[in-house]
Amino acid sequence: MKTLTRFSTSLSLSLSLSLSRCLALSAVLSFACATVGSGPPTVAMRIAGNVPDATIWIDDRLAGRMSDFSKSGKRLGVGFHRIEVRAPGHYSFFQEVDIKPGTDVSLQADLHALLQ
Repeated sequence: MKTLTRFSTSLSLSLSLSLSRCLALSAVLSFACATVGSGPPTVAMRIAGNVPDATIWIDDRLAGRMSDFSKSGKRLGVGFHRIEVRAPGHYSFFQEVDIKPGTDVSLQADLHALLQ
């Protein structure tokens, strides 16, 4: 009977430890799943200007047209970015921005015609 009691106590202790580990693992996995889809923080960015068909380049990558950014804006990750606005027959507009979390960005990019 003592052997059965020791086995029962041992099994109970083992199950208790397994349950504790399972709960701890569950908490870690829940946190990981919650943060996986959230991604890096972003802010709203609007760019307005006098040439609606001008193209917007962010960090030397085409991001869209001025008309896309002037209405509802787009999302941009926090950190340092180089903004360029280009249009045929116009001088380009350049702006470097260092975006902090929680601050929206609004730029006025009026382009000037090339001298003939």
